[in-house]
Parts: sequence; C-alpha cells; structure tokens
Amino acid sequence: KRLFCCPLDENGDEGSIGLGNRWGRFDLSYQISKYQTNTSLSTQQVDTEVWKAFSMWEEVSGLTFEEVRSGPADIDISFEPVEYGDGDYFAFSPAHALSPKDGGDIHLANY
Repeated sequence: KRLFCCPLDENGDEGSIGLGNRWGRFDLSYQISKYQTNTSLSTQQVDTEVWKAFSMWEEVSGLTFEEVRSGPADIDISFEPVEYGDGDYFAFSPAHALSPKDGGDIHLANY
C-alpha cells in the first residue's frame, strides 16, 4: 500500500516519490495551521476528526502522532484555496500530501 498519494505529472501519471523517503523516527508531531472557512464544521470538530485519522494511522503504521499548538511540527495541515501557489492544485483530488523530504505537509481543499 502507498502511504500518501502523488501529484499527477504532465502525462496524467502519478509523480515519482523516492523509496526510503522517511522522517527517520516514529514519533511525529502535527499541527493545523490554517482551518477551512467554507464549512459548517467548527475548529474543534476538525481537530477531533484529524485526531481520529491519526489514531487510525497509529494502529497500523507503528507511528505515533502528537498535536502541537505552536512551534514547528513534522506535519503541517492547512486548508487551501483551489489554486494557492505551491505548484499543485486540487483539480484531481480534494487533498494531497508532501513527502517528508519536501516538508511532510498535508494540503486540503478549502471548498
């Protein structure tokens, strides 16, 4: 199984992510730096759903995830507009994740 999706390249194929691209440890931190604005979910509901998702990953991956409210985090989660300037956009998927070597961020569409 693939642990994260890859952006599509100019031919519509999955981009390549080098094998062995890892954080190098099993205890990771995350934060939600930008919440969505176009939803009926509260920030507390988003926090709960993100926590649930990371809890599911913990059960099967051997990783642990801890939320941090300030300072650096291994995984930064942000809700972004459809086109927001990182070169990837949400034409094919409502979310994408960057590999650890590229920052490990998770970008979710702010529809």
